[in-house]
Amino acid sequence: MRFLEGETLWQLLWIAPLFAILLAVAWRRRNSLLERLFGNDAASHVNLSKAARAFRLSLLFAIVVLLAVAAARPSW
Repeated sequence: MRFLEGETLWQLLWIAPLFAILLAVAWRRRNSLLERLFGNDAASHVNLSKAARAFRLSLLFAIVVLLAVAAARPSW
């Protein structure tokens, strides 16, 4: 496989680590805010489990990476 816009791929892939850091900061901030709002029993007030949140965020991260690869126009 080759990329018709190879330079675009390298320019856009720097977004992936930055986005991962942003997701980690958002995860910690959400946990902190929930604990401040509900106290130690914050998990009982939240509908979405940590595993489901982690899965959702990993899918979001995969979407960003795949969009960067798609922007590079892969071809056979």
